[in-house]
Amino acid sequence: MPRISRFVLGRYWLSASEPEKQEFQRLFEEYVVRAYATRFSAYSGQTVKVTGSRMEGQDDAVVSSQIVQPQGGPPVKVDWAVKKSGSDYRITDVSVEGVSMVLTQKQEFAAVIERSGGGIAGLNKAIQDKLGATSMAQQ
Repeated sequence: MPRISRFVLGRYWLSASEPEKQEFQRLFEEYVVRAYATRFSAYSGQTVKVTGSRMEGQDDAVVSSQIVQPQGGPPVKVDWAVKKSGSDYRITDVSVEGVSMVLTQKQEFAAVIERSGGGIAGLNKAIQDKLGATSMAQQ
């Protein structure tokens, strides 16, 4: 998560203060966990079929898969970017039908930063507000 959060902030990482970076990393992790938990909870009866994999460098790979629909609908193509970390692999991005979740998040966050004056304090506030609204809706 620290590597992904730095990538998502892009050039804004360099101008952020250390407390802003730490707050963003904490908020980003909670935001991602909630977002994916919500998305995955919507799946019921689908199966994931691994269709292949390929190395992209010494420590990076892409695992290709399809989410197969139980009623015979068209499968959804999902690629999982993974990076070797010690003897394990960690997911670093998920692309659904060719759309990278990390790149999409980076673009969305950059737009929020620009609208709030160019600093990540505004982004941190927007994420806090969104997380708060999500918590309220779940109660």
